[in-house]
Amino acid sequence: ATQNPVEYEGTYRSNSYSHYNLEKIGALPRQLSVASDGDGSLVARQFGGGGQARLTEIAPDAFRSSDGGFAAFRRDRDGRVSSIIFSGSVWDPSTADRVAWYERAEVHLATMLVAGLVFLVRLVAGGVRRLRRRRQAVPVPLAVTWRLSGILSLLFVGAPLVGPLGLFTGRPPFYSPPWSVYVSLVLLLVASGLGCLLLGLEWRGRQSNRSRSEQALVRAVGLASFTTRGWLWHWNLLGIRV
Repeated sequence: ATQNPVEYEGTYRSNSYSHYNLEKIGALPRQLSVASDGDGSLVARQFGGGGQARLTEIAPDAFRSSDGGFAAFRRDRDGRVSSIIFSGSVWDPSTADRVAWYERAEVHLATMLVAGLVFLVRLVAGGVRRLRRRRQAVPVPLAVTWRLSGILSLLFVGAPLVGPLGLFTGRPPFYSPPWSVYVSLVLLLVASGLGCLLLGLEWRGRQSNRSRSEQALVRAVGLASFTTRGWLWHWNLLGIRV
């Protein structure tokens, strides 16, 4: 039985990915979690239910995998477990580095899901307000920040839909991202820039012609755009680098 299984528990990400261009996003799902099984052994599970293996300790930091391979944990200078090395498979050896909680795929995906919902809510609210303005005898002019939040929400929602279009205009195999991916990145770059402008206007206090609910929604859009900008920067998606 493993002497101290807790020190091995955590999330690990494969380090065989492109670190410097937009293909880094491919590393997002390439994670596995290691947890104690309660009987002194460890269980390694691939992200998204891709499979799992039981690890049984055969020597300090060395384990035999239930799939016939082996796994060894590496420690840093402070003696803390920093990575795991697998052998005995097609990718032999393969290494996965331990990541912090904010690097976990679940956290990244949940963050983008929440941000996407904020943008969708803003677009729906904009449509509802447009219908109400048509019924008013004297339409109330829209605030600049309200209009801006709608534009960037539309860009953030529409840009990912543009990306796959290039797959229908070319023939496989694809050795590089299609043109539509770069168009999508430009739209995201513009949207993230507008998000910074929106936060600047909010900071200066331009809040005329807005209800409290609209004010809260605009600020939520600004926060979501700021978060999305950081996410895009982290995965090398803000710049077009080949």
